[in-house]
Amino acid sequence: MDADQKMRLGALVMMRSRASKYALYGTLIAVASVIIGTLLVAYVSAGFVNVDSIASAQRGNIALWVLDCMPFVFAAWGQYASLRMTREANQLIRDNTRNLRTALKEEQVSSQAKSDFFARMSHELRAPLNGIVGMSELLVDGQLDEEQRRQIGIIQSSAQNLLSLINDILDLSKIEAGKLLLEHIEFNLQECIESAVAVLAHSAQRKNLKLSVRIQPDAPRRLRGDPGRLRQIIINLVSNAIKFTDKGEITVTAQIPGPPAKHRYTLRVEVTDSGIGITSGEQAALFQPYHQAGANAVHKPEGTGLGLAITRELVEAMGGEIGVVSEPGKGSRFWFNAHLGEVEPVAAGTGTAALRIEGLRVLVADANDSTRLILADQLRALGMEAEEARDGIEALQKALLSVQYQRPFDLLLTDIFLPHMTGDTLGQDLRQRRETAHMVLAVVTRSGARGDAARLNQMGFAGYFGNGILPADLREAVAALMDTRALAEEERRRHGLVTRYSLNESRRQARRLLLVDDSAVDREVSLRAINESGCSADVAASGAEALAALERNTYNAVLLDMHLPDSDGPGLLGRVRALRGEAGRVPVIMLTAGLADAERRLCRELGANDFLIKPVERELFRHTLAKYVPLSVPSESGIAEQERLLALFFREATGRIGVAKAAFEAGDTHGIAAQAHTLKSITAHVQADDMRAAAARLEVLAKAGQLKQIKPLLAELERQLAALRSKHGAAEDPTVRVSRH
Repeated sequence: MDADQKMRLGALVMMRSRASKYALYGTLIAVASVIIGTLLVAYVSAGFVNVDSIASAQRGNIALWVLDCMPFVFAAWGQYASLRMTREANQLIRDNTRNLRTALKEEQVSSQAKSDFFARMSHELRAPLNGIVGMSELLVDGQLDEEQRRQIGIIQSSAQNLLSLINDILDLSKIEAGKLLLEHIEFNLQECIESAVAVLAHSAQRKNLKLSVRIQPDAPRRLRGDPGRLRQIIINLVSNAIKFTDKGEITVTAQIPGPPAKHRYTLRVEVTDSGIGITSGEQAALFQPYHQAGANAVHKPEGTGLGLAITRELVEAMGGEIGVVSEPGKGSRFWFNAHLGEVEPVAAGTGTAALRIEGLRVLVADANDSTRLILADQLRALGMEAEEARDGIEALQKALLSVQYQRPFDLLLTDIFLPHMTGDTLGQDLRQRRETAHMVLAVVTRSGARGDAARLNQMGFAGYFGNGILPADLREAVAALMDTRALAEEERRRHGLVTRYSLNESRRQARRLLLVDDSAVDREVSLRAINESGCSADVAASGAEALAALERNTYNAVLLDMHLPDSDGPGLLGRVRALRGEAGRVPVIMLTAGLADAERRLCRELGANDFLIKPVERELFRHTLAKYVPLSVPSESGIAEQERLLALFFREATGRIGVAKAAFEAGDTHGIAAQAHTLKSITAHVQADDMRAAAARLEVLAKAGQLKQIKPLLAELERQLAALRSKHGAAEDPTVRVSRH
């Protein structure tokens, strides 16, 4: 209703009220006039006023008759005017109500059309963006000079900024249209938070920022809510912290302060940075659309300024609130609360490998303190009991005592070169004793030689890892070693040792995926991510090919594109779920460049397990796939476990370099070679290839007695260690003690 219509309606209502009032007043005045006039005429005619004189006046005076009719005329006119104005007002109200309903319907249609348009445009824009981001990542992995890498970096950065803009506009359109809907599904809280932070780990490393996660240890693992939106909130806050932090660290903490109330938990997450901070004036408008805090000559505005506004809407949709505590020059702490549903508790350990290895007793034998300590700590982090031995005699004694105390070891992980008794001799002795013959034996060494594997296989060893075991592979390696215990000796020998290569081969055979996508570019990008995750994949370019492949073969998971030439995603998903046996129950991850809420709900109802939005970050791809396929990924301790490993490494490496420098001053080439050999070994645990190469050169020079060439190498090792420490944001440790041996 416009202003003129409102004024007209108001005037009509006022006139209707006045007409009724004036009609009443007129009637009263007319009645009074009739009475007074009649009395006057009676008095003038008869000289007095009584009933007879009034009746005589009425009979003989026509003017008085007219006067008597006046009240009825006034009353009729008033009622007529009032009714007429009432009808006109009611008609105007009906017209305006009809117009309002029509306008509301048109607004709803317009809002839906706008929402559908943005969803469609999102899909159309994401499809080429997926090719740009994916192919640029492939180029980065190739042979490029520095200028080419810089140019590819600009392409990647621009594509990511454009993708962020598309996401923000799509979310804002949903919020304005009232279409922002949340899922209510079961998810792993720790996995959700760590996967969100992992997406931004590379961005933090490029700025030499330390990015860490601390999750309340006793917080429930499984909750019910919208993990995608929760991940989006955390990514928005962490990326904002990275943008305005030039040095120092960013910490993400998550806790659930108390027990559930009415089957709902309150999650509190804080993102703390050591950045430039925010003034009190900026904080007031921080969560408003298009506001960009911290804009100055150093930090120029980036993006749309929608991120925090959308984050606030998401938090409020989860029944929570968001805020910030900050001071210029002292960093910021963003916090938010969200309500999540309670689920039934599940048993610890989510995979068969976890069930097979938890509680195992493992004996680690290695003369190298650092290697032995790191491996034992990694085993304990996976839920096993680990004890250590520095030489073969000590290992043998501990194995025999464990039987005597009725707590025998299940597994021996030993280096070959042990003092007093070599690892292979130790294993042979244990195999020949009845009380320890049950132990599974494996060699883990950095000093293997050709022929070791065949010889150890004949001696009864179950595994051989000539280059050590990567932390990410340890769970799977132990599970594979323990599986050999069920085999007869001849059958075990025929199968051969468990090695890094056998793990990779079995991993690819056991982790077979079906990729259903008609885009050659998208297939190339997805296949690269699949291969990097240690999986193999068959490819189908249509729905018919996908159904045929599922009927022929068994897959661990299906990656299904939403738009195929012969079928849409929900339709094909429904046909997949209608298949018999394992094929109909296979986990399905929907791949899409844009998904409307109705499509997402429909896919959930039809049995979709998860969604990946193109372009997909590699870390997010791995974390999503790991829910359904046993990938070779770090254990559940995640980032915290890696930080412990790095802390041990920096402590050990700093001490070793210090001892080597002291040996150089004393002219002790033998001592330098010993420290270099150990440095070469421990650098492999953290994939510090440059340091490992420098340590290898140092060992060779020390053994050759080339003191003059050793000093520059020691300085180079110190520089590389400092660079590695800076990259991971690790502080100097002044209390380093390393035994020299």
